[in-house]
Amino acid sequence: MRDRMVSGRNVTVSRVKLIATLKENKIKHRVEYVKAAAGYKALVLRKLQAAVKKATDSISDMVDLVATKVKRGDFDYNGDGAPDGYILLTNKVSFPLEVPMDHSDAYEVAIAMAEWETSDTIELTQGDFQCFVMDDWEWSFEFKNTVSSYTSR
Repeated sequence: MRDRMVSGRNVTVSRVKLIATLKENKIKHRVEYVKAAAGYKALVLRKLQAAVKKATDSISDMVDLVATKVKRGDFDYNGDGAPDGYILLTNKVSFPLEVPMDHSDAYEVAIAMAEWETSDTIELTQGDFQCFVMDDWEWSFEFKNTVSSYTSR
């Protein structure tokens, strides 16, 4: 998000032009979100396949280890020197991924507010203008980073 250096400044804009701009910005946002969501889904599925393979290999290795230890009477399955009767075949397999967020509702609220306005013009603060016209919201930076991480692959 850009610095909000011109604080306290207001501007009067055409209601019709503002609505059109908000609708265009919402469409761009949705296109980016849909692309990011598709990339996210594809990556999750690839990572799930890799995690299943990793877990399967880990379980197979532990089954072999435990079976060997049991056959020779060694009941210390976790290698700490104390048989505890608990057999852990694999650790939890997980992976972190940033989930793309759809912020269309923010546009919908702004559009509805402008549509309900009875005047032909609307006064916007500098912050409103930055969000509604410049399409630079408080969540924009994080959203663009998430989108780029799933669409640049």
